[in-house]
Formats: sequence, C-alpha cells, structure tokens
Amino acid sequence: MSHVLDDLDFAILSYLQKDGRMSFTVIADKLQVSIGTIRTRFNKLIEDGTISIIGRVDPDKVGFHAYAHIAVFVRPITLKEKVAQEIMNKPEVSFLAMTSGDYDLEVDAMCRDNDHLVKFINELAEIEGVHQTTTTMYFKVYKYAQPDLNLLKEKLLKVLRQRQAGITVVMENVQDPHNISAVMRTCDAVGIQDIYILTTKIPRHQKFGARSSSSAAKWLTVHQFEDASLCFEALRKRYDTILTTHLSADAIGLYEVDFTTSVALVFGNEHSGVSEEVRALADGNFIIPQMGIIQSLNISVACAVSIYEAYRQKQAAGHYTEPSLPAHQMEQLLNEWGFEEGEATV
Repeated sequence: MSHVLDDLDFAILSYLQKDGRMSFTVIADKLQVSIGTIRTRFNKLIEDGTISIIGRVDPDKVGFHAYAHIAVFVRPITLKEKVAQEIMNKPEVSFLAMTSGDYDLEVDAMCRDNDHLVKFINELAEIEGVHQTTTTMYFKVYKYAQPDLNLLKEKLLKVLRQRQAGITVVMENVQDPHNISAVMRTCDAVGIQDIYILTTKIPRHQKFGARSSSSAAKWLTVHQFEDASLCFEALRKRYDTILTTHLSADAIGLYEVDFTTSVALVFGNEHSGVSEEVRALADGNFIIPQMGIIQSLNISVACAVSIYEAYRQKQAAGHYTEPSLPAHQMEQLLNEWGFEEGEATV
C-alpha cells in the first residue's frame, strides 16, 4: 500500500522531475535535510511505485514513426478486464486506459512504420472480446510530459490565502483521537489553521485517528498544552474573546456570537464537558440551540455546527477574499508545505 506523501516527498519529486539524475547530496542541500533522509525517502518512493527513474527516449529519433491512438470496443462488456490485460502485455502499447466515453478502452501504440501498425491492429482484432477498433494517427506530438506538481501548489496557495487568523478551536481533555481528527478535518474545511489541544487530565496525544482526519493534521498548526493557564496565555495573545460550550444561565446562543471578531471556541471532554478551571479562564459560555430531549451533541458534531456558523458569518463579511494570516506565518507554512523560497508569491 502506498504511504501518504508529505511535503518533503513532494519537494523531492519536484526536483527529480526537473532532473532525474540530481544527486541525493544536491537535493539534501536544497531542502536542508540529511542525505540519509533523502535516500530513505527516495527508496520508499521507488518501493511503493510512486516514482521510477527511467531514460525517456524520443520515439521518432530511435525509429518509431507510426504513433497512433486506438479506441477499442469490447463485447460482451464483461470481458473488458480480460481484454485490457492482453492488450497491456503487448510491447507496442505505451498507454492503456478504461474510459467512460463511447468506447471501452483507449490505447496508444508506438510502431516502427505503417505496416507494423496494421499488423498490431490486426492482432488486437483477434483478441477475444474485441468487437471493433477505431484508429487515429498522430502526425506530430507537441507535448508529452509528466503531471506538473505545481498544479498542486496552486491549490495549496489558494487554500493558504483563505486560512482565517480570527477563529480557532480548543479541545480540552478530548479522549477519543478520532473525535480530535474529525474536528481537524472540519477546521481544515472552513479555513481554520491553528487549533489547540489541552490535556490536563489525560495523557498527551501522540497521534490522531488518521481515518477520520484524512490527513488533515499535516495541514494544520496544532498547539498542544498540558497547563490550562499557559494555554490561555497563548490564546489571549491572538484572540479577543474565548467562549466555552457550557449550558449555564448566562450562556448565549451560538447564533448570537459575533464571528466577524477574533474568537476562540473551547470544547470539552466527551463525558464531563469543559472543566470549571477552563470556564473560569474564559470570557463566557455559548450553547447550540436544540429541540430534542437529549440536549447533547457529539463533540465533533458540535464543533462542525459551530464553526460552520463562523464560516457563514465570515463569508458574508468578505473575510475569505483577502489573506488573513500574518505574513510571517504564511511564509512559514509555505516552507512547511514544500515551497522553495521564491517559487511562490503569497
């Protein structure tokens, strides 16, 4: 199974796309990591099939002058996989894919000349299940390339410009790592960059439930604290108002919270909720309106409802149209996400 690629993997791939012969020493120097780290990552990328180092030839210059696209119609359709396996084993095939269009398989073939191409097409017709083929000759190829990883960088830049500095989530003594991961995923979805995890009564979390987060954790800045006072000291430096989810006489409704200001929302333990210590440090409490009997939501659901209200207000106020994070934080995140200095403009 392929491992989840991180920023360092993408950076290594980008350099190897530019020059497949680039040495580990040069890559390590550019990325400011050890040569051993590059070697280990490279071997892992090779082992799981993410990359292969080959010598790419110019087909025309080495004698392949008949390059064609062949649409293959398969009948009965149940033979599609069998036909694909047979076609895949033919040496002339440079590309083979199953399609959703009018035909079933798409084949690119490189042949020496037209006679060779005709012979190849006749061989395809003899395969059981090949009902019909349609051939298009390529007279001139203008571009043949690997996927440009910069397209991924464009998406990351767009995401970074929409990250919101004025909203954060604090999770106090949340026990289940899958709940934390679900919250992380929602935070990423609405553009929250910084989240805080406070563990005063449970062990410090070493990892989170990857299945729930879909690797969201690697795109967030996670601040972990074991002391409530230190956590709130850090929060006060960045957020004007700190509210906890707690049912009290003075609690305000979620929809009364002004999320166009700088706000930190605190969610407590799955069973005991937010502690008295943390409630005393906060500015107030808020509740999510509910019409049922139980009057309780899972923490990940409560968080999702709350921060999507924050998203709604911020969207209406135009907060997503201009970068919100401080310039120094954006530069740091660009570096952490695999951008080389000077490659992208915040």
